[in-house]
Amino acid sequence: MKRYYFGQSGVVLVVSLVLLFILTIIGIVGAQTTSLEEKMAGNMRDQSLAFQAAEAALKAGENYLSTRPPLPPIIDCNIVGLYPNPLPVVGCEALDVLIPLAQNEAVWRDTFPLSFQHDVDGSDSTIDLVSINANPRYIIEDLGPPIVCPEYSLPAYVGLPFVARPDCNTYRITARATGSSSTSVVMVESIFDYGNSVAIANDIAGGIVAPNIPPPVTGVRRSWRQLR
Repeated sequence: MKRYYFGQSGVVLVVSLVLLFILTIIGIVGAQTTSLEEKMAGNMRDQSLAFQAAEAALKAGENYLSTRPPLPPIIDCNIVGLYPNPLPVVGCEALDVLIPLAQNEAVWRDTFPLSFQHDVDGSDSTIDLVSINANPRYIIEDLGPPIVCPEYSLPAYVGLPFVARPDCNTYRITARATGSSSTSVVMVESIFDYGNSVAIANDIAGGIVAPNIPPPVTGVRRSWRQLR
């Protein structure tokens, strides 16, 4: 007895094509996901490099202050990298005085930037930190005398009235760095209280404090924040 089957020709082919299509979609999605994860990992690494470079430049700015004699009050823009706060209208024509200093593109531009370069070997033509696009840069703003000098936190000074001294000052240091590409940008900022040991020596000589106090620090990072 013959059996007849109707409406079944080519079913296996159709099912195979559907399964092949599904597997192809799964493969494409998997490849895209892997590519996206690689890009995310690369971006995170780039941001990490930029952050480390910016922090290194920030520390360089603090060292700039704490390893030299007290700076005279900064009242103009004549020295690249050192600025008063607020910016004066006269004498700072290269900068937009109506916006924060760190937002001025002229400060960080590639050609003739108006900021210090954190350069370990002293050569502007070399990049000292590994895997970054360019050496990080930083600026220092003079904010004037602090409410309390860093050295006045010593026990010998507790309870004494504060007297502003020219060798005790507050600065804002802003650093900017890129990662392995110029699109990964990180900016960090610290408020740095600088105090010179000359103040302690003078107070000892004047009999204000006892001569057996511990040696003072030359600077204290009061605060830190990431701007970008």
